[in-house]
Amino acid sequence: MEEKQEWTCACGQKNSGNFCEMCGKPRPEAQPADGSNHEAMENTQPPVTTAMETQAQPTAQPADSVVTPEQAAEAEKAAQAAMELQQQAQQMPPLDATQSMPPVRELAPMPQQQPWQQGMPQQPMVQPQQPPYMAPPPPPGYGYGPMPPKKKHTTQILIGIVVALLIVAVGAFAYVRGAEDRYVAKCVKGEEVVTEVQNLLKETKDLNGDPDADATKDFVVRLDKAGENLDKLARDLKSSRTGSKYKDANQKLVEAVQLERSLIDDTKTVVNQPLDKGTDEVVKRVQANTKDLAERAGEIQIPKTDFATAMQLSALPDDLKAYINKKKAIEEQKRIEAERRAAEAEAARKQAIRDRQAARNQRIIDASNGVEFLATSVRRTSANRLDIDGYFYNGSYNSIQKVSSMTLNITLYNNGAQVYSDHFYFYNDMYLGSLSPKGRQNQSLWVTTNGQSIPEFDEFEVNSTNVHWTYWRNF
Repeated sequence: MEEKQEWTCACGQKNSGNFCEMCGKPRPEAQPADGSNHEAMENTQPPVTTAMETQAQPTAQPADSVVTPEQAAEAEKAAQAAMELQQQAQQMPPLDATQSMPPVRELAPMPQQQPWQQGMPQQPMVQPQQPPYMAPPPPPGYGYGPMPPKKKHTTQILIGIVVALLIVAVGAFAYVRGAEDRYVAKCVKGEEVVTEVQNLLKETKDLNGDPDADATKDFVVRLDKAGENLDKLARDLKSSRTGSKYKDANQKLVEAVQLERSLIDDTKTVVNQPLDKGTDEVVKRVQANTKDLAERAGEIQIPKTDFATAMQLSALPDDLKAYINKKKAIEEQKRIEAERRAAEAEAARKQAIRDRQAARNQRIIDASNGVEFLATSVRRTSANRLDIDGYFYNGSYNSIQKVSSMTLNITLYNNGAQVYSDHFYFYNDMYLGSLSPKGRQNQSLWVTTNGQSIPEFDEFEVNSTNVHWTYWRNF
């Protein structure tokens, strides 16, 4: 038995029998594919054409022929007739490939050709007992175009479109989901940044209050670095693709980061100038901003993050106040120390003056062989009066009864510079009792100037000249 071979009909249908399963045309080869005895289908015979095929097949026209409206109407009628035949064929079962070709009957004479069919070759018409299955004819007016696509091709196209749409939808979903995941990962790193800032600001309470201390200077440098990190974080968040899901949360996070950045600037201001006149206002602003920051951070809802905890800086205002108080304590201690040193310096200076005065008096005593008045204290009691405390020294070898007159020379100094100098005369008797040789007798004197104001002074020199005294005589 011969092996069946597939063949392709002119309509595009692949067949293995002697007739096309789509349009019913016979196999064009000389021998049937199944080896059956169809004596009427020899190679020498022309292909059998049905009347329906004759009407449905396009007719070649001369290149210079023109189709009139009447001819177009005739063609449309022929197409409608072919469609009716096809509908009848669809109601009948198709021919099996193994069935033999039905007997051929002679047809009636062909109708007279239309003018537009002149010159076309005559083809015998064979009318089968059972019309074969034919493809649906094209719509009216398109009888000469290509055959419409098969339904299975349309289904495949629709399936392809659906698959493509699904791929696009899945890709879009994956992209959006990926963007959201990347944004969440960026927020996780951002939480690490604000946590570092939080830990840094907590170190404010450990500062000693001295802006010039090395630890304080290092703290200020780290504040600058933290501020730069927050600026970079704010820029990254602004340029992030958040999608609609995290759009509001991202906006709140950006505002919170910027607010925390302002807290760093205010903290730096207080640390550098704790006793500035505007420091109290800065601390009040920090207190208000920390409360605002806590409220904003509490509204941020982003997976895998807890900005409400990372941005908790409620203790910062108290830490800044404590730092300011430390600075005040340092300044108070400095003031006390300065006063102590100043008092010690003043005491030392006065002691040096007293030492110089004592040394000067001692030199006078050592060189004296008469009566001298030596001052131990000079006070300005008014603008033109000086009160002088001192003693008379008897450098002679006789007892002294009184001093009748003398001249007192006074020179005043302030911070080592001479500011006043004058001399005063005493003519009244000053009784000394019985001042023995080498003896001393305390005496207080006072002098006034004639309109000249006596300036402030811290050191003096007083010496007496032209002293007239009287010996004590025993009668």
